[in-house]
Amino acid sequence: MARRCIPYLQGTSIPSARRGLQLLGISIVALLFLQCCLSPSGISEAGMVTVTKEDTGHTVEIAVGDILQIELVGTPTTVYWWHFDVLNEAYLELINKETREISAEKLEGAPVLGIWQVRAKKAGTTSIAMAYRPWEGRDKAIDHFSLTVHIVSERR
Repeated sequence: MARRCIPYLQGTSIPSARRGLQLLGISIVALLFLQCCLSPSGISEAGMVTVTKEDTGHTVEIAVGDILQIELVGTPTTVYWWHFDVLNEAYLELINKETREISAEKLEGAPVLGIWQVRAKKAGTTSIAMAYRPWEGRDKAIDHFSLTVHIVSERR
C-alpha cells in the first residue's frame, strides 16, 4: 500500500510531505472553526441593528452582545468626516470602522459610506453623538448625528 503513494510524492521527501499535510490539516480545522463561529462580516452571531442619518434623534433598542451599525455618508478625502462626540464605553464598545465606495466610478473626492460598529456591553440607556467636520468645535460642526440606545439584558 505504501508503494502506491510513492508516485504521488515523487521528488518530495517523506518528512516534507508529512509536514505539508499537517499544515493543510491545521488550516482546514482553523477555517472550519472560523466559518462556524463568525458571520461573513467577521462578527459573531449577535443581532445587528443598522441606523442611518435618517434615524438621528431616535431611540433604538438592542440587547447585550448585539451590534449597532451606524452608516453615514461623508467625504474623508476632503477632510469632511464623522467623529464621535459621545460614545459611553461602559455601555458600547467600538469594534469596527470602515468605509465603502458609494459610486462605481471611484472619483477623487467622491462621497463614501462610513460604517461604525459598536457592541452593547451591558444593560442600560446611553447616547451616541457624532459630528461632521468638528475640528473647529462641536458648535461649528456642519452636521450632527445623535441616537439614544436602550440596551436590554436579553433579546426579545
